[in-house]
Amino acid sequence: MRRALFVLLGLGIVLSGIGYPFTGFTSYSDGYWFVWPYIALAVSCALAAAAGLRWAAVQRRAIWVAESSCFLLPFASWFAILRWPGGDDGPGMGWLLVVIPASIAAFAIALVIAVVFMVHKSRNKHALT
Repeated sequence: MRRALFVLLGLGIVLSGIGYPFTGFTSYSDGYWFVWPYIALAVSCALAAAAGLRWAAVQRRAIWVAESSCFLLPFASWFAILRWPGGDDGPGMGWLLVVIPASIAAFAIALVIAVVFMVHKSRNKHALT
């Protein structure tokens, strides 16, 4: 379970690090508001995984929260690309070619972790009772 939490923590940190430069916040602009749901999901993935690593009592809930955040990342990244302003092709293409594929990869990794945990739980169901 700790390995899965480390993987989810790494995913959250990497994805928030990838997504943050695309927010566009500078001293002369307000940035792109539509990127913040993606950043919030990536940070929540990292925070939930960190909480699960820190406190053993919440490990199972932390995994499900972190996985749920990873499951929603492709939708949040697609939400952002659909609202990207015309004429701002550099960050938009970077978002399309870097962030969206990374979000889909995070979705796949979280799905594998969820399936492994479900299979493990179903096989050990009789051993726990």
